[in-house]
Amino acid sequence: MPDPSWPSSPPEVNYLRLLGPGAAGTATTMASGAAWQALMAGNEALFAASTANTAATALDFEGVGGASSTAAIAGLNAGLQLLSCWVQEKPPIAAGAVAAYEMAVSSMIPAEVALANRAEQAADVALNPMVLGALTPAIVAASAKGGSHHSRGRLDPARAFAR
Repeated sequence: MPDPSWPSSPPEVNYLRLLGPGAAGTATTMASGAAWQALMAGNEALFAASTANTAATALDFEGVGGASSTAAIAGLNAGLQLLSCWVQEKPPIAAGAVAAYEMAVSSMIPAEVALANRAEQAADVALNPMVLGALTPAIVAASAKGGSHHSRGRLDPARAFAR
């Protein structure tokens, strides 16, 4: 579910939501995917064992009770197979969530860089009247690249990581 405050939050807040203290990262999602895979393997093993058990014991079933037992076991095995099919859908979803998280993190400007650029822009704004507006182009450029909270542009990674 998308976070409704994401678009209105400054870049460093969004970055810290994904990587800051208390952020879960991918560990819990990868553990969930592994648990779904283990459940799927367990269900498949149970299905195989139940099918083999039914085949071995059905020979001794007699009459209406035997037919009823065989039908009940067939229904249970079918339900277990359907559950296995449903569980098979879950690990790829977890893997997709991990990939999306990693892509989002790799495309973000680190909070430290965003804060440093914002501080640099604030210093330029404060100094600009003393230099008769000579810093105006730098202030506008920094704002366009994401130095301002209200601008949603991205910083130049070459400049951002050169610090």
